Amino acid sequence: MKEEFYPDFLPDNLKDAPGSPEHIQFCESLIAEGNFLEALYVALRCVCHSDDNAEAKLLLAKILFRLDCVPYAVREIEDLNQSHPHISSIARLLEKIAPGGSTRPPQQGEAPTTAAKKDEETLAEGEFDFSDIELLEDD
Repeated sequence: MKEEFYPDFLPDNLKDAPGSPEHIQFCESLIAEGNFLEALYVALRCVCHSDDNAEAKLLLAKILFRLDCVPYAVREIEDLNQSHPHISSIARLLEKIAPGGSTRPPQQGEAPTTAAKKDEETLAEGEFDFSDIELLEDD
């Protein structure tokens, strides 16, 4: 039987059912306190448990952005945009953090493109508010 590892900062009531609203709230509180590495752990648990959890993916993107891992934040927002093309606020966020196109990190064995290198220089100049995203927005 596989032994589970839970860091000390994770409350006992959150050791089960990652991706629950309680996990999302706990992750948001960690972000608000500036505990980005702990928040990253919680967000990754949520996304690994349920890859279609849009709220967890958005939190993961926010954490990655704050940790200056912008291309990976872009990748999460692009995935959300593909999964939820009817949500215009995701497309607007993507345009703010990656103006003019994708800056996804290259896949294994793939060389970065010149355009991606150029975009990385100006990628994070603008500030944006992740709370502007309405995941339940209508068409």
